[in-house]
Formats: sequence, C-alpha cells, structure tokens
Amino acid sequence: MPPVLPFANEAPSERVGGIDPCNQGEVSVDAVPVAIFGLGAVGREVARALMTKRGLRVVCAVDAGEAAGQDLGAVLGLQALGLEVASDASALAASGARVVVHSTGTKVVDLYHQMKDALQAGCSIVTAAEEMVSPYTYDPEHAGLIDQLARRHGASVLGTGL
Repeated sequence: MPPVLPFANEAPSERVGGIDPCNQGEVSVDAVPVAIFGLGAVGREVARALMTKRGLRVVCAVDAGEAAGQDLGAVLGLQALGLEVASDASALAASGARVVVHSTGTKVVDLYHQMKDALQAGCSIVTAAEEMVSPYTYDPEHAGLIDQLARRHGASVLGTGL
C-alpha cells in the first residue's frame, strides 16, 4: 500500500482548491497556490517535499512524459490525491498558481518556451535548471526575453541549478 499523507481519511473532493496535507485538508486562505512543472527524478522529490510544507497548496502538476494523465499521488508513490497531471504547460496559467516549481531541463531557450505562459499569467518561477543560475552567460537573448516577461507581468524567476 502506498504511503499515506495526513489527510488520508478525506476524499479528494474535500480538498477543494488544492492539496495542503499539513493542514489535513483544510486549505488556508493564506496558502500559496503552487504548480509543479516536471516530474522526473528531481521533480518527484521536489513534489514530495512540497507536499509536506505548511502554507503551500499544490494546484497543478505538469509533465510531458509518462506522468501525464495520471493522478499526482500515484506518480509520487502516495495515495490518490485527485489531481491529474497535465501534459501541457498551458495548464499552469489556468491553474491559479502564484508560484511554479520547475525542474524539466537545462537550456535557457527551452525554458523560455516552457515558462512563457506561466509568466504571462503572473506566476513566479523557481527552477532547478543549471543554466538559469547565470542565464545571460549561456543565452543572453532568451534570458532577456524571460526577464522582460517576468517584469511586464509582475513575476520573478529564480534559477537555483542543481
């Protein structure tokens, strides 16, 4: 049987507005809506960690690979969470997320195309992409485009690298 989070006794429909396991299904008005973009090895570990943080609620998950179409809980080896993993980045903008935790790739040019919709929706992004630690070093053109989009829409982008 998969591991169980603190809200094991609740039906997914009782977690309206997202998943906030530390509040045992009671989604705080102040909880920050978060989207997870990328559910490879790193993304899955990040997602599991996010599920334990108070004040965050996961409202969207996106993965272009095998996780797409599956329940996020099943992907993470947990109980079903009632949140289907989307296959397209356009789901980020529609999710209501304020922050996107991104862990899909390395290249700034690829990240620009992945981040565009979320930035236009005003989502701030934290990415594990190596080149985003110093994006102007690797791809000044696309780094500038990311910066312009973020500024125009009141968002921020933080590159942490791995």
